Amino acid sequence: AYEALSRDAEGRGDIADFFGRFERIGLLGPVKELSFRKQLRRAADLGITRLFVNVDFELLARLYGKIKRPAGMEVTLEISEREPLENFEERLKMAKAWRQEGFQFACDDVGAGFLSLPFFIRLRPEFIKFDLSVVQQAMTSPPLQAFLHEATPLLLGFSHPVIYQVPAGVTVETPKPTQVVVRGIDKALVGQVAATIRSFY
Repeated sequence: AYEALSRDAEGRGDIADFFGRFERIGLLGPVKELSFRKQLRRAADLGITRLFVNVDFELLARLYGKIKRPAGMEVTLEISEREPLENFEERLKMAKAWRQEGFQFACDDVGAGFLSLPFFIRLRPEFIKFDLSVVQQAMTSPPLQAFLHEATPLLLGFSHPVIYQVPAGVTVETPKPTQVVVRGIDKALVGQVAATIRSFY
């Protein structure tokens, strides 16, 4: 999987400053739209089959009905926890409409901003990306570990918690909610990890 990010190719500027300049002159919406379109087009040109793209509901409202998911590409729309949630019901309807067009949703930076728990539960994102600070705190906080252990599977729709510490040298990806891909150099370890994960289901 790949995440599309807007960056200065020459590393000269900060992307927040870049978008901020366009926001100040009232052109942030069109710039975000252009960026989204280019990200999808570039990913399709590169043959990427799984892409995560940062969006907000204002952008989704601007683009709905004007853009199609590229054929053969799974596209997950990442809503930042910093997204202010006004018009709660309208945003849920917008998410439903995009899902009907074949897009998925992720909540990004969970634990770092505004996203309300009721909205999060009703959105039912296919993916949850916890903010790094949450992960770091969980390393030393048994109460937070217990909360994440219990809450995450329920928010994603599992009937039981599934938390597994992946050994060093192995990576685990979930291209689809029902698919797990295990990779690594040590094939015996990869096989062992795959067997362990299979036992959860």
